[in-house]
Amino acid sequence: MAQASIHKTVFPHDAHLIRDKVAELFDVQGVSHWWTSRSRRRNLVEARHALMYLLRFYCRLGVTEVALYVGRDHSTVVHGCQTVEDLRRQTVGQKRFADKLAHLEKWAEEYTGGAMLDAEQHFPKHLKPKNWPKDTRDESLGYI
Repeated sequence: MAQASIHKTVFPHDAHLIRDKVAELFDVQGVSHWWTSRSRRRNLVEARHALMYLLRFYCRLGVTEVALYVGRDHSTVVHGCQTVEDLRRQTVGQKRFADKLAHLEKWAEEYTGGAMLDAEQHFPKHLKPKNWPKDTRDESLGYI
């Protein structure tokens, strides 16, 4: 169903540029349509999660729009963004992914003029990443 409606949706040019930059950094350029692939290979999954996160918070696309772009359900996009937030805050392991994501974020900030949405404000209480430090959560937003 998502595949049928993707042709009716117009995505910003930024989405395609971010997709190409993610493919370059995660070395998945040779894989045809890696962003909509059903493959569960680690490098493709990490690239898809990074793409979903960047589309959501740098291109300011809604979860449904990102889901259409990657050919997934909106709940998968929420899970992917949540996973990226969790991995960013880990100090042990996943260093390679965090380094790539930091590089992508720096590039996206320069490209989009630093227009990142605050991820903490866009996760409902029951979906917030588990690793957020307590001091960065705001009680008025309902995260505590």
